[in-house]
Amino acid sequence: MSKLSRTIESMERIHMLIKRRATGTPNELSERMEISKASLHRILDVMKELGAPIEYSAVDQSYIYILHM
Repeated sequence: MSKLSRTIESMERIHMLIKRRATGTPNELSERMEISKASLHRILDVMKELGAPIEYSAVDQSYIYILHM
């Protein structure tokens, strides 16, 4: 599997977890995804660059999508 394919697959998995507000903390998510925290942040940065309004919610202990009005 190419690096691009793995990144896209990771982005899809993270997207589904964010939709359910079920990512957990950054540490938990990187462990669940079996990637380093640095890799997780790189993937989240790419998603943000593509327009995903992702933020971490300490209250929910999950990454969430923020709706800007």
